[in-house]
Amino acid sequence: GYIWGHNWVVLAVAVELFGTPVSLPFWISLYRSKKHCPKTEFRTRLQLTIEALQKVQTWISLEISLLADGAYNNQAILKPLSPMGISLTSRLRFDAVLRASLPKRKTQKRGRKPKYGRRLPSLRAMAQACRGWKRIRVKIYGKLVTLDFKSFVAWWPKAGVQLQVVIVRDPGRKRKPTYLSSTDLNLKPDLLIQRFSWRWPIEQLFADVKTWLGLDSAEVRSPKSVLRHAIFAFALVTWV
Repeated sequence: GYIWGHNWVVLAVAVELFGTPVSLPFWISLYRSKKHCPKTEFRTRLQLTIEALQKVQTWISLEISLLADGAYNNQAILKPLSPMGISLTSRLRFDAVLRASLPKRKTQKRGRKPKYGRRLPSLRAMAQACRGWKRIRVKIYGKLVTLDFKSFVAWWPKAGVQLQVVIVRDPGRKRKPTYLSSTDLNLKPDLLIQRFSWRWPIEQLFADVKTWLGLDSAEVRSPKSVLRHAIFAFALVTWV
């Protein structure tokens, strides 16, 4: 059988309390599929995210750095974020086709000037190559760990943005490499890795809201009640 549930888009502020990163939710939107939503009201999860961030920018003048899982690292998010001045740090899909920056032309040539340089090897090929690895100590998920990494700047033509890319692996090779990226090109590899690890508390947030605050056990039926109950459950986390 099937278990039907709600699909929420949640924005939270990542902060460190008593040495532990936590997520304090402040915005939730209920995603509804085309089948269960009037045509004029339908929004994808990515569109809901962009609309929420646009609203947030009208509230504050602070710089915003967005952390999200790999499902949000695509052109539908990256293209609108660029003119908004918001950077995105996320997991990068392993099959992303990346290109180098365009080298300076020594002589003038006819025709349209290309925007990107040569195509780079695949991320998997780079991860399998022996050269170029560096070792680093970084605090992630509450522990100080040793990691191997490679970092470089590349264009992602599909999304039309330039990325700081970091390939991470554990020295013992017990886990598969992880591919991370950020549109903040000034972000150093150790800070990029650390910043991405701050995304995990939002997963813990979902578990806490379900386990302790009854998000998934409310006996409500009307659309307004569904939304109000979820708002109250998430708000309790931040208030507490």
